[in-house]
Amino acid sequence: GYVDGVEAGTKEEGGVRERWWRTPSGEISDRWEFIPGAHCWAHVEYAVKSVDDLRVVQEMFARLRYEPAPENFLRASKALGDDGLPISPVPRGPLAALMTDWCGVTTTCYLIADEPEAVEDTLAIIEEATEPAFEIVADGPAQLLHWCDNLDSNTYTSLFDRYMRDCYTRRLQRLHAAGKWVVTHLDGFVRGLLPKLVEVGFDGIESITPRPVGDVEIEELRELCGSDDTILWG
Repeated sequence: GYVDGVEAGTKEEGGVRERWWRTPSGEISDRWEFIPGAHCWAHVEYAVKSVDDLRVVQEMFARLRYEPAPENFLRASKALGDDGLPISPVPRGPLAALMTDWCGVTTTCYLIADEPEAVEDTLAIIEEATEPAFEIVADGPAQLLHWCDNLDSNTYTSLFDRYMRDCYTRRLQRLHAAGKWVVTHLDGFVRGLLPKLVEVGFDGIESITPRPVGDVEIEELRELCGSDDTILWG
């Protein structure tokens, strides 16, 4: 995917990475810091600081374009041969995109409480903008798809039915009709979301974390799942 007609840039210096995006609706920026002990980057300042910044995110998604690239999948499939099956990503769900990429958990929750109409408008625009990606993968050669939502029950359970269920259900039905298998990522606390993800139709739940790190004993997982057909991918 690419964004048509949006200026963007990145500056990295001294373990700090700053990114910015400029549209006719305004400019937003975020900041990351490198953590040597963990050897990874931490998102320390999100691009959306107020409801006005959501307009910029809306415009960026409205300008998002996708093009098919089946050669990438075919190249990976050939390289793996009989040793594995490439797993192809699909875009995050709208709420997960806000939480993970643009707002962070805290700002998203405040926006839902204070500006619910602006949030719902943004979610609708994100869903519409990413629809072509799902059309491409439904028609493409990939058999196994990974829905790139990094889910945790503490964050999403209370928001799932209002903001996530319908989108998941519609898109999973479409992908299943095209003969695809779809998994998503759920680690940390799993109790609240695991049965909901099974209900909407995910074929597998990936990175399941049992106690003592998670909140469900490993012996409880299948009963909590409520299905013998869903793959619990540890």
